[in-house]
Amino acid sequence: MNWKFWQKTVEKSSPVSYGDLWPMVSTATNINVFKSFLKGGVLRVDNRLAYTLYDRAAPLSSAVNRITDAVAQLDPFVVDADGVQIDESAVLDVLNNPGFGQTRKQIVEDFAVSFLLTNNAYWITDRFRKTLRTSKPFNVDPRADERDAYVDEYRVTSPNGAGQSLFKRQNDWAFLDRFKNELLHTKTKTNDNGLIGRSPIEAIFTDIGQRISGGTHNLALLQNGLRPTGNLATDGDLSEEQFARLKEQIEQEHAGSENAGSFLITEGGLKYIDMAKTNREMDYVKIISSSSEAIATAYKIPLPLITTTAQTFSNFRQASQSFYDDAVFPTADIVFESIGKILQIEEGFRLTYDKNEVAAIRQRRLEEAETKHKIGAFSDNETRVDLAMEPYEGGDVIYKEANLIPVGSDDGALDEGEIEGEGKEFIEICKQDGMSDKEAKALWSNLKP
Repeated sequence: MNWKFWQKTVEKSSPVSYGDLWPMVSTATNINVFKSFLKGGVLRVDNRLAYTLYDRAAPLSSAVNRITDAVAQLDPFVVDADGVQIDESAVLDVLNNPGFGQTRKQIVEDFAVSFLLTNNAYWITDRFRKTLRTSKPFNVDPRADERDAYVDEYRVTSPNGAGQSLFKRQNDWAFLDRFKNELLHTKTKTNDNGLIGRSPIEAIFTDIGQRISGGTHNLALLQNGLRPTGNLATDGDLSEEQFARLKEQIEQEHAGSENAGSFLITEGGLKYIDMAKTNREMDYVKIISSSSEAIATAYKIPLPLITTTAQTFSNFRQASQSFYDDAVFPTADIVFESIGKILQIEEGFRLTYDKNEVAAIRQRRLEEAETKHKIGAFSDNETRVDLAMEPYEGGDVIYKEANLIPVGSDDGALDEGEIEGEGKEFIEICKQDGMSDKEAKALWSNLKP
């Protein structure tokens, strides 16, 4: 492939293939690595490229934003070792007023986006732990110690690129700069050297590329009045004057959706060759749909939440519950645990949240409590605990219906020989009124003094 020609074609907004990824890849890796990827190799998605894809691929930003928005809506609180909620906490004070003109929702979202895109996220606090801020992963450069290969320092570039802070490893594995500000690196699924997390986007890079290219193709097709691309060919040669006049005619009278359907007047033996493919060969709608589903699945977002074709009223509710269980809560656990660590929450205490605040989870709890009540295997107080309700006196007794009989007993378990006097007379009257013997005995059993 002629790489210079490819880049030039991309600069002209070519709607075809991986050319659309050139501006992104060129900022992240060298040409040889990308050549290897196109031939079936592996492309490592660095932190900068991850954010670029986030800005350009709607399904990716939609998936990440859906999770971060849900995490930011959770209300954190502090509990002690017994799970009792604590009303006052310095950690909550900082989180609710982190400083630097930020809000709690903003810094939680920034941290969560970083983590979901790159599997790396950073907290920075001052020496007194009165403020809290994040740093974009592409502004942080971890350096390893040659002696043990573990991170020895983090070089953090300011957002405007004007300055750099150096956070050095201490004996207690804290990373401090010269002002005693502390940095905490949260990472999972680390790369080969263990210094940084490996982006989850690597596994879906092809799907993201298809989504971007498919969207670019459809847009170009619309801009050209839904007219497929074609070529002009001639058996002879065009003079420079003919070529210039033809080019000007195409650019002025036929380019763009406003000129859709206009006639092209040719000369010099020119012929138009239609390069169109069939709808089946150019099924970009299916490509866009399948790539969007692959991206959502990678972030554990159930398909009923993103497409109506897989959606029913019942599975939408179950999908909402799975979304929180599989995507939101695991991310929230990482966010709040890391905040407690960087702000050095007291031993035995932890920063957490109430899952029952979420409507989908609360509904599931109610359904589970209803099932427990119906099967009669749990007391009222046991059920109330599941609903985060206080027990009541006498609620530990399990009640059964009074007219139940043992399995295998015959209908005459309460035969007439066991009932005498007033009871026997009552049963006879009921039977005269049309009741069966079993029904009459059961009624007497419920009514007898």
